Amino acid sequence: ATLIGVHLLAAPSSFMWNYGNLSAYMESYFHMYCYPGCVDGDSQWILNLYAASFCPGLCLSGPISKYLGMRWSGIAAMVICNAGLISSAWSVKVSVIGTSLLMGLLNGLGMGTSLCTSFMYVNAWAGKHKGFFVATVTSAPTILSILQNQIITLYVNPKNLKPDTALGPKTYFSERALLERVPNVIFILGLMTLVLQVLGNIMVSRPPSEIQKDIEIDVASTEQLPRSLKPMEALKTGSFKTLWLFVVALMYGLILKNNYYKQFGLLYIKNDRFLTLVGSLIPVTASIARILFGSLIDREILSIKTCVVITLSANSLFCDFWWFVPQLDGIAYLFLILSMASTHSVTYTLAATGTLQAFGPDHFATNFAMVYTAATVVAIVTALTVNPLLQALGWFWLFASCGIVSTIALFCTVVM
Repeated sequence: ATLIGVHLLAAPSSFMWNYGNLSAYMESYFHMYCYPGCVDGDSQWILNLYAASFCPGLCLSGPISKYLGMRWSGIAAMVICNAGLISSAWSVKVSVIGTSLLMGLLNGLGMGTSLCTSFMYVNAWAGKHKGFFVATVTSAPTILSILQNQIITLYVNPKNLKPDTALGPKTYFSERALLERVPNVIFILGLMTLVLQVLGNIMVSRPPSEIQKDIEIDVASTEQLPRSLKPMEALKTGSFKTLWLFVVALMYGLILKNNYYKQFGLLYIKNDRFLTLVGSLIPVTASIARILFGSLIDREILSIKTCVVITLSANSLFCDFWWFVPQLDGIAYLFLILSMASTHSVTYTLAATGTLQAFGPDHFATNFAMVYTAATVVAIVTALTVNPLLQALGWFWLFASCGIVSTIALFCTVVM
């Protein structure tokens, strides 16, 4: 029951996969419904603060689980993330900044705590199958987002209306009835997350007193580590640098895809439901990719470094062609986005499994949090630079910048 419950504890992570669909409606709500009163900031910060607060959430789970136990860590995560998500159904009506703080910062903080707590349960209960169960735990929210994406579009845009107002490089929906449903769908998503996490906290139980600590596979070399590494020791290894750069490149691509796959696609593909289908299929391919990579790592068919090289190479290629593909064909765009999603989906899996295998389980929460400071850095930097870059240089160079970052990370990974 515990290994089922931990999948439910990770439910807040589905926000990362449904926000790309939701953001198209929220952007229209901000600019076409409540403007100018509620537009007191840049909505780019919502997803970026969500990603940035993941790392502090990881850090928070460590002391909570140490002093109060893993069960209270899960309950604290549930309260934090659902307070942020459900209350944003109100804040979206009055303030972009308020929504960024609630839906982004607070929700992300709870997500980081809940996901790390799930990983700690997996570390305690899964034995030698940690890689596989880390993959399934991170896949469960993506599967949940299939349902959530359908709910979002069928509820908000049941008539499959097209965005009909262009402002700068973006297009927006302007129908009043459609826009009025946006706060309600946010509340529905928050309620779903709350129910699933309540069930998850009921199902989990205390871990065994003895936790296996014989993980010896290094990430970036063949040298085995005979003991768990303390945070300062881990920080000095080539494995840490490899994982950190990997997270930088993949999180940049993930943020761009989740923010803009639908908004950019609507410029050339005038079918909202088709792009919702794209968003709904993302979790399917993402889950397959996560489980596949997790199994290959558990069986030692692929090393962490090999997986990192593969995903960075693919991400660079996909970003370079992103601008061209939707102008050719909708189906081609579907395959491009699904391929990108498969690449981005293994970020959590490789980072978490790599942290466990390289540095051991004793200081997992702290070591994993250090690796994921990369996500915090990327989230803050992109929040400050993406919109200016888009306005100044356009979509092509925005996507090309992602390919350039991945290429640099790939080069550093190979030569380290």
